[in-house]
Amino acid sequence: MLQGLSFVERYAWFTLSADRGGTGLYDGATPNQAGAAYRAAG
Repeated sequence: MLQGLSFVERYAWFTLSADRGGTGLYDGATPNQAGAAYRAAG
């Protein structure tokens, strides 16, 4: 569905926060290692 939306630039299955053992891209407001790599790939 997301691929068909012209206003969606990119998406990922990651959650924003890594709290509670999640797969987050950020630690608070700071990108973690995965978040930094995701931003650099864009």
